[in-house]
Amino acid sequence: MNLCKRLLARLRLARWRKKLKADKGFSLRLRNPTRFLQGLARENVPYVVLRWYDEVPQVLAGRLVDDIDILVQHGSLPGIAAAMPLFNFGRKASKVKFDIYSDSGRSGLSYRKMPYYPPVRARHLLDTRVADPRGWYRIAPQYYIPALVYHLTYHKRQASGLRLQPGDSDASRRPAKKDYRQRLLDEAARESVQLPAVDSLVEAHHWLHQQSWAMPFDLIRRWPDQDAWLNHLFDLECARLQAGADLPENLVILVTRQETADHQHEQTIVDTLGRHGTVLARKRLTATQRQQLLWWARGGNWLATNQYTLSAPGTVITCLLPATAAAAIKLELRKSLSRQHGKHNWLHGTDDLSEALYYQQLMTDDGYPPAPITAGQ
Repeated sequence: MNLCKRLLARLRLARWRKKLKADKGFSLRLRNPTRFLQGLARENVPYVVLRWYDEVPQVLAGRLVDDIDILVQHGSLPGIAAAMPLFNFGRKASKVKFDIYSDSGRSGLSYRKMPYYPPVRARHLLDTRVADPRGWYRIAPQYYIPALVYHLTYHKRQASGLRLQPGDSDASRRPAKKDYRQRLLDEAARESVQLPAVDSLVEAHHWLHQQSWAMPFDLIRRWPDQDAWLNHLFDLECARLQAGADLPENLVILVTRQETADHQHEQTIVDTLGRHGTVLARKRLTATQRQQLLWWARGGNWLATNQYTLSAPGTVITCLLPATAAAAIKLELRKSLSRQHGKHNWLHGTDDLSEALYYQQLMTDDGYPPAPITAGQ
């Protein structure tokens, strides 16, 4: 039987390959969803059910028709294939749909070709998960409501039925499939979380900022399907960052990864930057600064290594580079180091003045609440 299951798991992986390569979302429809969740635990697949926990038992039992969204750890596909029940025949309507996302957003387990949550945060949700007594793993209570508000604010956006700004008329609300605002308030009450009467996306964003769960600024412009809300959010954050700032437009902040220091390549980076512009400062990051950057900055994904382990920021280099050439200089630095010393995520850099100001604020404890993890976790 074990041999049969292994062969079946390999066949499933082969069948999924084309769907995963298309990277248009990944879902499974299962006749016995409870057994599938049990199988994930048996195969030691780190996962969490993402939301609406009081409804999950009804969905599993077939008394409520809805999808179940789960987050899994990178590299879990073989375990997911092995966790599926041996037989999964039946009509599509009689099965429960699971939408599956990974903490990395790789292998097709993405949200519109992006990680569902910033990867360090997603890994934190998996590392701190708790067992629900009803038979599955869930997000720890202290992070559940922030993760849920994040979903409504940046995934659902105006499809959540929330106004764009406080004071907008009811006519400004877009139709929503469900009353997500009321569901959110009910869920917060069940979790004993003091949530203000969030009635707009701006209010939700500000609350998330206070909870250390707002979308990183350097992710907003890169988020898929740009719309009026994301444009407004970007302008809002730019105005906040630039208030009172008087810095040169060609300011660039580069952050080297830990492997750059381990391989003693930081001086090469500094010398190259000096040939193209002016290096103003070079400084090793403190533990607190690393923690803030890991949690609050996109960083090109701080977990992006071959083993998908932490590639922590190590040193910050502040410099002035020709505005028209800065992107090309950073790209050539990465390519040159990778050609000579192997492919690594050697460094990450800001793309404009607003991002440079953002990184400065993160590293000076100016306006960004502390992250709930320690660097290196």
